[in-house]
Amino acid sequence: RMILNQVRNAKTRIYITNPYFLPHARLLRVLKKAAKRGVDVRVIVPFKIDIAIVKWASVTFYKDMLASGIRIYEFKMNILHAKTMIIDDWGIIGSSNLNNRSFMHDLELDAILHSEKSQKKLLELFLEDLTHSVEIEKKDLGKRTLIDKALSYVAIVLRYWL
Repeated sequence: RMILNQVRNAKTRIYITNPYFLPHARLLRVLKKAAKRGVDVRVIVPFKIDIAIVKWASVTFYKDMLASGIRIYEFKMNILHAKTMIIDDWGIIGSSNLNNRSFMHDLELDAILHSEKSQKKLLELFLEDLTHSVEIEKKDLGKRTLIDKALSYVAIVLRYWL
C-alpha cells in the first residue's frame, strides 16, 4: 500500500530497477496513470535472467506499458539483481521483487532511504545503470516469434506462482 500511495502521489519521476518484474494489476495501473499524467516512469529489467519464465511473463506487460509512456530498459552488462525504487525524492532498496510471490509469500526486507546523501547515491546508481541498458521500443516487440508469444502466454497463466 505504501508503494501504491507513493506512486499515486508522484510528481516528477518513478525509477524502478527489478529483476523479476511481474507487477500486480493495481501497481501496473497506477504506474501507467502516473506516466500518462507526465511523470517520468522508467523501469530497468535484466536482459539476461536466471529464471526465463519470468522474462516471458514480464514481456507481456511491455506493450501496454510503452503505450502509456513508461520507458523500459534492459540491463546488458551482467546479471541484474538490484531491487530499487525512486519516487521523486523518496527511495527504497531491498529484497522485494515486484511480483506476487514477494508480496504474498516470501519474507522480504526493504529499507526506505531517509538521508539525502543516500537518495542522491541511489539516483546516481540508477542513472549509471541506464548507461549500460538498451531501451525497449514498440518495434522491438514485433520481433518476437510465435514460440516466444506462446511461452509468454503460458508464463502469464502461471504468474501467481512466479
